[in-house]
Amino acid sequence: MSTDAVESQWLTQCHEEPSAERARLTERFADVQAELASCEALMRADPDPDVRSAYTTLIRTVRTHAGAQAASAWNAPPITSDAEMGMGDVIDALKPIEAARESCEREMARSTTPRHLRSRS
Repeated sequence: MSTDAVESQWLTQCHEEPSAERARLTERFADVQAELASCEALMRADPDPDVRSAYTTLIRTVRTHAGAQAASAWNAPPITSDAEMGMGDVIDALKPIEAARESCEREMARSTTPRHLRSRS
């Protein structure tokens, strides 16, 4: 999964000309949604139900948290200075995505590791 869904939130807050930005962002979000749909189709074919479940959770988490941040950013005043670029509150709001990504990666690694090499719990 690309980081476009998360990065789009930052782009949303940099809007200057609302109608032009709305068109540009709509196109960008459509590209992100198409990529997510493509990845979801591939992941549905994975034979491991735990991998499919972890990926579904990741995508649901991305859509929930990144989508909420993008909507919030669109309604916020545009960023006008370098000092506003830190966006620590946004980073904190997107932390659940990191946790879901790490969980998904662990499941994928477990699934692709030969059984005889997997650690025994």
